[in-house]
This record gives sequence, C-alpha cells and structure tokens, in this order.
Amino acid sequence: DKLAMGTKLNLFSNLSVDLNWSTEWDERVTNNISLTPGGDFGTTLSSSGNIGSSVWAFGSGYRSIFERQLQAAFDDLNAEEGIISDMPEAGGNGDGRIVLNRNTLAEDFRYAYIGSGNKAIGKKGYTPIPMPNWRVTWSGIEKMIPLIGNAMSAASLTHAYQGNYRLGWNLNTITGIQDGQGLGAFSVINNKGVYEPASINVEQRFSPLVQLNITWESKLRTQISMDRSRTTSLALSSSTVTERTSQGLNATINYTFRNLTIPFFPKIKNNVDLSITGGVADDTEEKFNLGQDIDEVLSTADLIPDVNQYDFNDPFVTGQTRINASLNIGYRFSQTVTSNFEYTFTNVSPKSSAFPPRTNHEIRFNFRIAIQSR
Repeated sequence: DKLAMGTKLNLFSNLSVDLNWSTEWDERVTNNISLTPGGDFGTTLSSSGNIGSSVWAFGSGYRSIFERQLQAAFDDLNAEEGIISDMPEAGGNGDGRIVLNRNTLAEDFRYAYIGSGNKAIGKKGYTPIPMPNWRVTWSGIEKMIPLIGNAMSAASLTHAYQGNYRLGWNLNTITGIQDGQGLGAFSVINNKGVYEPASINVEQRFSPLVQLNITWESKLRTQISMDRSRTTSLALSSSTVTERTSQGLNATINYTFRNLTIPFFPKIKNNVDLSITGGVADDTEEKFNLGQDIDEVLSTADLIPDVNQYDFNDPFVTGQTRINASLNIGYRFSQTVTSNFEYTFTNVSPKSSAFPPRTNHEIRFNFRIAIQSR
C-alpha cells in the first residue's frame, strides 16, 4: 500500500513551493504446513515487510544514538550481580528499553537522525509521521541582479529537499527473555519482541541545495548548482552505523550556433550545439561501530554511570574526491544524419591510501544515419 499527497503553493507570481508527502508499507505472510510420518500436521508461520515514509532528517547524528544506548545500559545496570536487565526484579527500570536490543536501536536511530519531535505510528510503531518534501522555484530574479541583470533574458533560483526513511522488519519465531550476552564486564539479558527490525536507513538529500539558471540575451544558457546529501544506515546484526555524505558543485554552459557552414559542405547551413560541463564532488563514508563503543565503556574499571563522561571512537573513513569536465559538439546535417564529438575528463582521488588516484581521458566521435523504409 502507498499513500501520496502533493500540493503547489503560489506564494507570489514568481515564487512557488511544491510539497509532497508519502508513506508506504507492505507485508508478506507465509504459512508452511508439513505432514510428519506419524500422521501429524505441523505449521510454521513467517512474516516480513517494509515501511517507508517521507521525513525531515535533521537529527543530531551518531553522538545522539551513542548516548541514548549508553544511558539505556546505565538505567538497567546491576553492578553487584554483573548484569544489565530491564526487569525490575533484576535491578532494571522496566521501561522496555534494552541496550543493543533491535527495537531500542530502531527507536534511537530514528531519534538521532530524524529528531526527537517525530514519533512513530502504526501497530508495530515503526512508521515515522510523514513530513513533506519540498521544491522552491523563484523566477524573474534577473530584475534584482545589479549590473549584469540587463544582459539576461531570464533567470531563476531552485532549491529542493527530499528525505526518506525505510525499515524492513521480520516476525520472530523465538520471543521472550534470552540467554545473557557479554557486553563489557556485564551480561545483557535481552527480551525479544514479536516483531524486530531487520534493516534501517534514512536519506537526506538537497538536490539542488541551490541552483541558478540563466538564459542570456545572446541565447547563451548557463546553470550552476550545489548539491548535498547524507545517507545513513544501521546494520542491526553488527550494531554498525554508516554515514555517507556527498557534496558537489556543478556548472553547465549551452549555446547553439545557428546557420553555420562547415568545410566541404558550403551549401549546408545548420545548427551546431555546444555544451560544456564541469564539476567537483566530495564523497565521504564514515563507519561507526556502536557495539564496540558501548563495550569499551562498559569495560571501564571504575565505571561512572554518566554518559557525559565518555566518548566514542573515531570512525573508519573512506571516500573520494572527483573532478569531472566534458565538451560536447553536435552538428545536424539533416533530419536523418547527425554527428557528435565528445571529450570527457575525470580525476578521482581516493581518501584511503589503499587505492591510488586515477585520471581518465575519453574522446568519442559519433556519426549517425537513420534509415527508414515503408
């Protein structure tokens, strides 16, 4: 099932805002029936599904999930018995929150990367309240640009945001209190619920963060834009958080030379399309090991139950910086015959010493003939 809603607000004659909400969910149920040699029937029920929602992903980040998980451990810690259990009879506070429990991790991940104001809804409590994505278009700004504004026939600014949250879940065949698992100097008593998340990720994308489109009086068309995005995923099996951020600057120039002749074909006068593009992008991936960070704190000899006393390890960082540029010249001899010349330059500089930098130069020439028959 999917629900989507959109609207357009014309705030002024030259300023409009597009808003879009969406949420979706699916569920798959399988019932396996088997017959034993003794004539008895056995039944195994399995269920899984996914949820998705448009969100405002403006949370504070990894520090928040680290501190909330560590606080959950401190709240249920029984130093005398050497255990961490949410059960009141074992020294816990009975709030249902258990350190490194998958449902607690999902709650803290949503809090850390979406924000404290967005509560979960639905029977399983996995769906964030849908918030609108937006796109803002402001046209006619050439009248507001001093000096060079008179040389423009049209200019506009564009800004857009898109945020998405996705979670996959499974039905547990084994539920209830589990055997203790070592975490630091303690044993954690987990309590598995009927449903557990299997995968979680959230995306924050400004595409573009800002984009300026200009058509000049000479018919030259230029575009310059900045993009920024962050995609965060939580691997529940290893309690690992991965943040991938990307930001870039791109520029494009387009121009059409009209009624141009070329050597050897002086009687043919057609248009030549010129396109020049260039850009630089910086991609970074940071991997945090939440389970290891919590384990190291709980291994401290003189443990102080105050989250402000501890910090997490620096993440493992990889990524690359990319520089791209291209030149494209196209000529149309007729409706059926076209040619195209393209040069592309790419430079990649990895942030990890395990990979060497590389530079690519590509030159392409295309000559196309369209043959039609009736």
